Amino acid sequence: MKCKTIWQVLKSRWKTIFTLLILCFGCMELHSQSTAPEQRITGILVNEKGEPVEYAGVILLSQADSTFVSGCVSEQEGVFHMENLCQGKYLLKASLIGYDDYYKPVYLQEGLFDCGRMSLKAATYLLDEVTVTATVPLVKNEKGKLTINIENSMLSDAGSIADMLSRTPGLMTDVGGSIAVLGKGSAIIYINNKEASSGELSSLQPSDISKVEIIRNPGAQYSASGRSVIIIRTKKAVSNATMLQVYDHLTVARKIGSTAGMSITQNIGRYSGMYSYSYGEYNQKQYLYQYQTIIQPDYTMNNISDFTQVFKNRSHNIFAGIDYRIYKQHYLGAQFSGNTSKNNKSEDRRQTIFKTNENGYEVRQINSYGGSKNDFYNIDLTYRINPDSINNFNIVAGYASQKHNNVNDIRETIFQGRKNSKINTNNNYNVYGLSADYQFNIAGLFISETGGKLSIIDNEGFSSHTDANSLAMESYDTNITKEQIFAGYYTVKKDIGGFSIKGGVRYEYSKSRINASGNEHDLKTSEFFPRLYISYSPADNFNISFDYSRSINRQQFSQINPDNIYLDSLSYIIGNPFLKPEYSNYYEIGLLFRKNLTMTLGYEQITQPIIFVGMNDETNPDVTKFSYINLNKGKYYRGGLSYKLSKGKYSGAASVSVSVPNFRIPYLEGERRIRKSMTFLSITNNYKLSNTFSLFCDFRYRSPGEYGISYLKGQYNLSAGIRSNFLKNNLNISLLCNDILQKNSNGNYDEKYNNISNGMRINQDTRLIRLTVRYNFNNINSRIKKNTSHQKELNRL
Repeated sequence: MKCKTIWQVLKSRWKTIFTLLILCFGCMELHSQSTAPEQRITGILVNEKGEPVEYAGVILLSQADSTFVSGCVSEQEGVFHMENLCQGKYLLKASLIGYDDYYKPVYLQEGLFDCGRMSLKAATYLLDEVTVTATVPLVKNEKGKLTINIENSMLSDAGSIADMLSRTPGLMTDVGGSIAVLGKGSAIIYINNKEASSGELSSLQPSDISKVEIIRNPGAQYSASGRSVIIIRTKKAVSNATMLQVYDHLTVARKIGSTAGMSITQNIGRYSGMYSYSYGEYNQKQYLYQYQTIIQPDYTMNNISDFTQVFKNRSHNIFAGIDYRIYKQHYLGAQFSGNTSKNNKSEDRRQTIFKTNENGYEVRQINSYGGSKNDFYNIDLTYRINPDSINNFNIVAGYASQKHNNVNDIRETIFQGRKNSKINTNNNYNVYGLSADYQFNIAGLFISETGGKLSIIDNEGFSSHTDANSLAMESYDTNITKEQIFAGYYTVKKDIGGFSIKGGVRYEYSKSRINASGNEHDLKTSEFFPRLYISYSPADNFNISFDYSRSINRQQFSQINPDNIYLDSLSYIIGNPFLKPEYSNYYEIGLLFRKNLTMTLGYEQITQPIIFVGMNDETNPDVTKFSYINLNKGKYYRGGLSYKLSKGKYSGAASVSVSVPNFRIPYLEGERRIRKSMTFLSITNNYKLSNTFSLFCDFRYRSPGEYGISYLKGQYNLSAGIRSNFLKNNLNISLLCNDILQKNSNGNYDEKYNNISNGMRINQDTRLIRLTVRYNFNNINSRIKKNTSHQKELNRL
């Protein structure tokens, strides 16, 4: 039976299958009780003010002889848990520097024992200053999750959050510039369990980050658009204080850029606040070579361009967030994030055109000068309850506005004259969101989570094309976009012996209406997205897992926006309002050896894959129209291998993955197969020379291969840096050298579709030196949780 037929059966029988899944969990629980009952302990550590206490050591001792039985470390929100225990009487001990040890008798009988909220008291004694020198493991493998330590590593001085993530083991920057998980594609990024916007990421610095968690098999509580999730965990505080941090990143390349900012963090009683502001200047100069060949029945046209581009960007980022504990485990939160940026771009291009049915060639000189302005702000209100370590409730309401205006002046010197055009595009998006999540325990059988969200998006925009010589309006198009999205999910998870099972289903319904200059286009989608993850650990040093997920890649608003973006007299970009979403079924088998060697094998089946192609204009075959279309189907075969090592002062990781596409696209009179594999290699090295001085060296390689319908040239990047701390670690200075060998050729591609082939060679401004200086006045961190209810929709803008 074909995979497509199997999915149709799953879709039609999802209720029956999901009911059987829950019954299986119940049966497995009964079986475990009748054979070898498994005991578990969980709880929450707080201080005397009710604030969560993280990174505390929790150990379980035998009450008879005080021998060690099990242990763990408190995690997010002070939660701790231990599994695979036997019935009996024990003594639980929690300890952390600065607090008195906490003891609690525990009698395990059957199922889950919840210790509730355990309050640690501040120590009544003082210690002399002690310096502890150790190397924290850079990478840690857990069940379905890879945890990377950022704090006190060279990654905390990476420059921006994007720089930090691109250098993080297991992650990479994909062809489109997005952060991707090796072997899984582009990931959804969260900050403390809530999806993050680019503005919120800009307001953070790598030094604010404690760790990064990579989830290769996210549950149904995460958006159906992602097969992998990256969670950024910020540092936490347990004491009352105020901290001021100031920093500056100076980047020297062909053009000089700089980012400077400051942040204030406060923890005062029940109140916690974080405020930050940054100003950045980004400048870049690059050289490009572009070619295009159009094959017609009676002639061939070649279009070759050499051009230089100069970019200038100025941006302001602001974030303000407060979190207030109104009563014990009840919290109220509010946040505001905003970004305003201005961009200028100039381009000088020499275009040469050959046609086989004409003698000679034509040379055009094209100069374009453009500027854009983007204003964005987001407001969110949050209410959450954490009564114990398992049950919690969270509700978020938000509103966001994004205004984007772009003006481009294109001057062309063409045969028998000169053509000047002025292009203006304007979009004004308003996004409203409401979401709620609830996690609970069902009769001690398994932990469940349910929730839902509602998002509404409105946009009123237009695009105009004016002849700058005659001031005549050549075209004026309006677009009004309205979209509503509803989503609901339910998940269950259960650990039985060496098995760990997570299952769930997510339902998403969307309704979109696009009015393009009076022509309306409607699109509705209604789909269920099941997810299942099963892992088995017969021994401490071995784990095998299976992961299945169905996901959706919704159309970006720019992809369906019917605005005509004029590039020159021979090319333009236009959105496709009839574009359909892309669906994917993904299967993966994983093996973990000795907790440091991981191997994965994956298969992905894609329906209606979205691609960006060049096509002949309907009225003039010499003009190329670039737009988005759906192919029928496609496949990817993937494999990966990763290894981590931490010994003494050294920590490092290496990973390699292979991706093999399988697509069929039309080309000339026949069909073209997309099957060339692509290999990715990443090696990270960190060495701590002393308690205040460390260095790193990273190497990344991407082989030539095919991605979508594009054939990409190979590239590699070698980077190195040093870091030193002064004045009791309050002053931090680091130096980064990026792309030392200048072999980063991201953007070099060749494409063939229908009767058009085109490609690009780009000399980017990637070789650079970055100097970072940061100073902390008082050293604490906030408990602020950056929450939003509609981030997936914001990212689609």
